[in-house]
Amino acid sequence: MSYGVTVNVVAPGYVATGSQLEFEAAAAAAGPIGRSATPDEIAACVMFLAHESASFVTGSALVADGGHGLPETWPRL
Repeated sequence: MSYGVTVNVVAPGYVATGSQLEFEAAAAAAGPIGRSATPDEIAACVMFLAHESASFVTGSALVADGGHGLPETWPRL
């Protein structure tokens, strides 16, 4: 905060990369958004926090998990 430094975190959920495991892709497909994030979508979150338009944002966690943190949205088995 001094010297204009802010501290934030991006907390991604499942991301479609070459190293994504089959069970991760299946879990993402079963979630509220129905797919994994793209690397570009997670990068956009980082870019927002690095941009001057987020200069007043500090001490925050930006959760980019496609709704997986909302257990009430999951279907009942």
